[in-house]
Amino acid sequence: AVRLFRLAVDQGNGDALCNLGRCYKNGTGVDQSYTEAVRLYCLADAQGDATAQCHLGVCYQTGTGVVQNLAEAVRLWRLAANQGFAQAQQNLARLARLHPTSQ
Repeated sequence: AVRLFRLAVDQGNGDALCNLGRCYKNGTGVDQSYTEAVRLYCLADAQGDATAQCHLGVCYQTGTGVVQNLAEAVRLWRLAANQGFAQAQQNLARLARLHPTSQ
């Protein structure tokens, strides 16, 4: 799968960027690298990919591959939620319940 994602990335496919990022985050078919996962999520985010925005938000929430930054997580989740991405909407709702002043 990684080889196919790389081919699709070379053709500018944003979904493939996000999928390849997930491979690096989880160490699926490649050596695990949070830094590479974040880099790929950022490239997909620049294309407006809601899935990547949501995953990147989680990275910022947890400090995985980046310096933890809850404000950035919220910003990214809002971008994804505004595109109708359900997981980002759920992340924002969960955060509002846990930290009412963070929104």
